[in-house]
Amino acid sequence: MTDVSLDLGIGRPKADIIEQAYRLCGINRDDLGSDEIGDGLRDLNIMMMDAPWNALGYDQPAFGDGDPADLSGLLDAYVPAVVHELAMRLAPNMGKTLSTEAAARVKTTRRSLDALIATVPALKARGGIHQGAGMARRGWLRTGIWTSNADEAV
Repeated sequence: MTDVSLDLGIGRPKADIIEQAYRLCGINRDDLGSDEIGDGLRDLNIMMMDAPWNALGYDQPAFGDGDPADLSGLLDAYVPAVVHELAMRLAPNMGKTLSTEAAARVKTTRRSLDALIATVPALKARGGIHQGAGMARRGWLRTGIWTSNADEAV
């Protein structure tokens, strides 16, 4: 018996992200042609190659622009920031400007994305320092079991 492994993608289809971005530009889904979807897909692919967008796990096509029906590979928490940023990039090409509310949401969603993907660098202690060195003994126990304070040890 042969085991079959299916590669199941995650995220919304790329076409949904592009349509949402065009909607923010004031263009209805029904007014979009295949040329606009193709241009949006190309802009989306290019945008997702730049930092910080390239750290989100977007599924870049191996060649060409790919298919709008392909899954994006983005977590749902990342989609609003991607949609708003893409709308900012698409609007001038369509001769549109985003409303002041949409432009404000671009900043808000970008800040929330930055908070989601922020990493804290690990700090390394200098060699030769024992764990707990320099701590006040009051309230701390020095037994075989490490505890954060004396109340938790009881």
